[in-house]
Amino acid sequence: MKKTIKSLKSIALLALILVVTIACDKDFANIDSNIEGIKNFDATSRVFPLVTYTQSVTPYNPSGNPDMTGVQTTELSTNLLGVYKDPNSEFGTTSASIITQVIPRFFGPDFGTDPVLEGVKLTVPYYSILESTDDNGANTYSLDSIFGNPEVAYKLSIYESKYLIRDLDPNTEFEEQQFYYSNEEELFCNQIGQLLYESTTANPFRPSPQEILVLDDDGEVSQRLSPRLELELFNPNLPIDDPTNAFLQNLFFSEEGKAAFDNANGFVDYFRGLIFKVEPITNDGSMIVLNFGSSETNIIVDYTNEEEIAGTALGSTEFTLNFNRKRVNTFNTTGVTTDLNGDAINGNENLYLKGLDGYMAVVDLFGDEEAEFRSKKDKWLINEANLIFHVDETKITDNENEPTRLLLFDLKNNVPVVDFFLDGSTNTTNPNNSKIVHAEALSEGKYKFRITNHINNILKRDSTNTKLGLYVSSNVNLSQNSKIQNAVEDEDDETVLSLIPTSSILQAKATILHGNQSLTVDKRPEFEIFYTEPEN
Repeated sequence: MKKTIKSLKSIALLALILVVTIACDKDFANIDSNIEGIKNFDATSRVFPLVTYTQSVTPYNPSGNPDMTGVQTTELSTNLLGVYKDPNSEFGTTSASIITQVIPRFFGPDFGTDPVLEGVKLTVPYYSILESTDDNGANTYSLDSIFGNPEVAYKLSIYESKYLIRDLDPNTEFEEQQFYYSNEEELFCNQIGQLLYESTTANPFRPSPQEILVLDDDGEVSQRLSPRLELELFNPNLPIDDPTNAFLQNLFFSEEGKAAFDNANGFVDYFRGLIFKVEPITNDGSMIVLNFGSSETNIIVDYTNEEEIAGTALGSTEFTLNFNRKRVNTFNTTGVTTDLNGDAINGNENLYLKGLDGYMAVVDLFGDEEAEFRSKKDKWLINEANLIFHVDETKITDNENEPTRLLLFDLKNNVPVVDFFLDGSTNTTNPNNSKIVHAEALSEGKYKFRITNHINNILKRDSTNTKLGLYVSSNVNLSQNSKIQNAVEDEDDETVLSLIPTSSILQAKATILHGNQSLTVDKRPEFEIFYTEPEN
């Protein structure tokens, strides 16, 4: 009897499960059968107005004298060296020089008895790409991160710097960091020291893509090195009392300098660094990014002493300096004859964008239709918002010298627009393919930005419609800023610049875009919002 009751309970439970399952299936079937497609939404788009105009990062200066304002060039991730003449005459020619500290790789060296200098070799690799290797092992390279015409030479001189690049600012009682700026070349050159290298008229300087061959004592190739700036500062063919040779001999081996090699602060005060000074020869040339971060960047000091001569030396008679300290880039632009600053009220026919310490554009969205847009807060669902800028191909004659990427910044907060941070397409190995959902690379003469989240914040969260800054960029992954010298912040006017994206400083290339007053109406900047509006 108990067994029968147990069986009946099992059957009843199974029946209950079947009823519930069938009921659920029926419910889902009924709901599904009533859906024939969404009918109560209407998807469309609307174009809104905008004002765009050019703004100089530093003051306009047609005289060619140093500006009162520069951009911060300490703490840059890389440094530029050379001469760049932009194909567009409006931007002039810029020379980039470098002031850098050097420091021993290790402290407390023992140079032995009566050390005598035999060689001082300075090496800074270029960024390069290995294109091919032949059957004999010879490598063919192309130079990466080079701007302009590499066939045109310029003058390069390397001097001792007598200027102490400070860590802390004495004007703040040494409580704040000391910054140095792009317009301060005269500050450093007023304290220039011994000339250590100078290119000649017969042998002017130009970056070479050729590999560097290292030969052994038999004249055979023992090593193949990538392209680099490699200079011998000590000339063994001249007597030791030659001014340059004598300076280097005393620098490393004088009694006065011995204590300087005990610690970093003592050394940078004793030997304050080098000035890589660039001067154009023909108002043209090329500008290259130097790889100071490479482990192969150094100054190798080769010497001999009595122990080595006697065959009793216990260690190496080489000493290495590296560049792991402060560096400053300076820029000197000439040939600019036109004030490119624009009309902040009505906008401009063209937008002029240039890196280094050049120009950016201000973008003011919505115009007098902002209130109407905000009235759609409870009516619109934003699907996508796009901002498109067209290159003025009547003014750009050399497409190869155009920047591939631009940056769009929120000028009030000095950060990229929020869509930049929400873009997961970050590519650290190839920055040209990074953040391409938000900011597409130059294609078919246009730059396109998706600013959906930025616009959504304005509509749904009542965010401030801040003005936007448009900049050229060398690497969109670099979102940090550099200071603008003597800038005074104005909370009521975000277009009073106090900061600039660092990646814009490192981009020598420039471009010219159509502005909102362009005579070619279909090439004016486009600001279009795609939205869905429920039908009431």
